[in-house]
Amino acid sequence: MKPRVSLVYQKAGMPIKELSLNDFRELAGQQLILKSPTVVLYENGREILRDSGFIDLDKISRNLELILS
Repeated sequence: MKPRVSLVYQKAGMPIKELSLNDFRELAGQQLILKSPTVVLYENGREILRDSGFIDLDKISRNLELILS
């Protein structure tokens, strides 16, 4: 899933950060990230999209297009 999500972000010219739940348990708990994979999209420090488990890449792509337009 990671390569597919990364490709969506690359096409939009957006940075992507990957964190391991094992390495950042406290942060994952604070952000209520309970399973992997989880994609959280922020705009200006505000969460605008969260998707876990089955990631809808079309939904992420549409949201990135809205941000960039």
